[in-house]
Amino acid sequence: MALRLDWYFLRRALKIYGAVCIVMAALLILENTPRLLALIGDTTHPLRILAQMSLALIPEYMAIGTLVGLFLAIALATRSLCLSGEYQIFSAIGRSPARLLVAPMILALATMGVQAGLRFELQPSGEVRLQQLGNDILSGMLGLAVHADQPISLGGGTSLYVDRIDADRQRLLDVILETGNATFYARSADAAYVSEGFVRFRLEHVTAVYPQASGRARSGTFAAIDFVTPMHSSAPITGPARFETKQRGLAGLIAMHRNRNADARAAADKAIAERASYVLACLFFPWLAIALGTPPLRSTSGLGIGAGCIVIVLFIKSVSLAASDLPISPFVAAAVNLGLWATVLYILFAYEQKHGPGWVESWLFALTRRLRSIVRRTASPIGYSKASRAAHG
Repeated sequence: MALRLDWYFLRRALKIYGAVCIVMAALLILENTPRLLALIGDTTHPLRILAQMSLALIPEYMAIGTLVGLFLAIALATRSLCLSGEYQIFSAIGRSPARLLVAPMILALATMGVQAGLRFELQPSGEVRLQQLGNDILSGMLGLAVHADQPISLGGGTSLYVDRIDADRQRLLDVILETGNATFYARSADAAYVSEGFVRFRLEHVTAVYPQASGRARSGTFAAIDFVTPMHSSAPITGPARFETKQRGLAGLIAMHRNRNADARAAADKAIAERASYVLACLFFPWLAIALGTPPLRSTSGLGIGAGCIVIVLFIKSVSLAASDLPISPFVAAAVNLGLWATVLYILFAYEQKHGPGWVESWLFALTRRLRSIVRRTASPIGYSKASRAAHG
């Protein structure tokens, strides 16, 4: 019977969990799409590259989504059981508060494994893929940053001028290509990255002008000319050790930790402590979800769940702070941060069980009502007299 009740709770929670993770990932992708489109505007196949970049970012988004999904899945499942009266039935048949935590803790342990895989392996792989795509964009491998009516230096003494661009057919129109030996005028052209540091221009309907030592020039016309030139590419995207850790999995971070370089070792320690904090925090979220997801009797307010989302944001901020440049070991800072959060969340859970279902949300409601009263009293304009307040009620 007990196992059936646990499975009943898990089935409810898993439906919400999966939906929240998918929605969170989709929302984060949509939020970052304008920024990604600005980076890939000059590429040959922008939609395909956008899809590749979004795919590389999914592990990062899912790592955030699973944390939020864990809280909302347990909180909303608990809330639905309370509103239907089933949660009270569980207590009436002798299921203790600790026993009611079994199903949420099973989901939390599963989320710990997902978090560990995402943050220590899949997310670094996605960061590596993002850097590769970024370097390919900068080098021109995925398309050249060619703009109309702007002379462009390609390096190696070669420059390009394009009068117009046919975006539909991806053609350059009225092109002037100048090299050290000749100048080429073409009605149309296309360009493609052919190898590391080289670009091929195919010029069509071409007039070529060759300068002579005598000062005169000779010209010739051609149906088409293929011209390969080195292109001055941007430097690869690199960064200091703290950014390099984003591209390293657990094995790579351990190797950095063993490095004699103090900066590399410190960056690796901070990255390990930060990622481990998110993994271990999954064990605390069931306490938070049950404490804030249980509504008071005869109440349908969602204040507790909204407060829980704020707590998650504050937790993420605290993890980032603990992983910043503090004068103590990042492992000690992470342990202290997790200890404080565990204490606070356990106190909320314990008070919820001691004072009855919905106590935390009732306390929050009373607090917000008091804050609203204070705001109303202090919001009156300066110089607003007592007589005026009395006249206006």
